[in-house]
Amino acid sequence: MLGDRRWQLVQIAEGTAQLDAQRITQAILQLATNAVEYTAPGDRIGMGSNFEVTEECEHVLRFWIHHAGPGIAAADVTSIFERFERGEGHRSGSNPHERAGAGLGLAIVRTIAPAHNEAA
Repeated sequence: MLGDRRWQLVQIAEGTAQLDAQRITQAILQLATNAVEYTAPGDRIGMGSNFEVTEECEHVLRFWIHHAGPGIAAADVTSIFERFERGEGHRSGSNPHERAGAGLGLAIVRTIAPAHNEAA
């Protein structure tokens, strides 16, 4: 599943948070799967976590994965987390790393994040 990519753990949050380990693992694995699908073998994929302070002075744990593959088109940013949405790269066939998929992965991530009091 991790593909032939160069994975790098960039940052680790210090502290603890109460989470549903199974659901958070599901979300992280989905994001990692997307990163592999949209990068080429040998590309670097970074991942990490950190605590951020909200305007309400609450500490929020964030997980993130980033890569140098094609990003989400500006036109897709608001819809990409909807069920069955696959983004412009899939619709146009312009994504060289295109794989068949139902367009549910990021929608699943979006349902997990709010269950932990945060938006995807």
